[in-house]
This record gives sequence, structure tokens and C-alpha cells, in this order.
Amino acid sequence: LKEFLIRVKRVLEKGEFAPSGAHSEKIQFAGRVIDWTSRSITAVSGKTEYLPLRDYQLLKLLFEKAPHVVSRDEILKTLWPEEEGTHHSRTIDNVIVRLRQALSDQDGSIIRSVRSVGYQWIGPLENSD
Repeated sequence: LKEFLIRVKRVLEKGEFAPSGAHSEKIQFAGRVIDWTSRSITAVSGKTEYLPLRDYQLLKLLFEKAPHVVSRDEILKTLWPEEEGTHHSRTIDNVIVRLRQALSDQDGSIIRSVRSVGYQWIGPLENSD
């Protein structure tokens, strides 16, 4: 059973499935498109960037928890549960920097930093086709 669960977890981590609870596969806003199925962000310019798994997982977590702030501890426990204690908040900061670059969010108008707490999705909350 343990081996089976490990294998299922690995398949899920590869991102071969659409996100749970999403009735639509895309979010469109301000000329950007987030495609949950392909784990990509397409910018106004038409450039598509495919997100690494952890970046995608953090983006999805922030979106699903919106409008609530997600603490650094919750992010660490959700994204790196098997490696608890080995990752630091700086790891999260690096993922946020990459997400903001992919979203062209230099001013923090989509992902907000909440000092000494964590991060918050303040972009659109609606999925659209």
C-alpha cells in the first residue's frame, strides 16, 4: 500500500490532471491567460511560459485560497510536505519572483506580499473559458 501511494503521488506531482474543483481550465485577465491544464501563462505579447511544477502548485494554492492570505508555513507544508524543515522561506520568495515575472506583476497587483505572514492572490477570482 505504501508503494502504491508513493506511485500515485508521483503521478499527481507530474501534473497530468486538471486541477481539482476547477470548472474551467483558464483565467483571462488584463491580456493574460492562465491555462491550468497546460500549466502555462500567456502574456499580452503572446509569449507563453510553462510553469515548473512547484511554481504551478503555489499559483494554484494562492488562487484557491483567495481572498485569504496563505502563510509561509502553510505553503511549505503544502508544497514540500515530505521535506519539512529542509526548505526555507527564501525558497518561497524565489518561486514568487518567478510567478510575478511570468504574470508581469512587478507592482504586486496580482500577488500581494503580506509582511511577516505570507502571500495573497488579489488577481481575478473567476475562471473563464
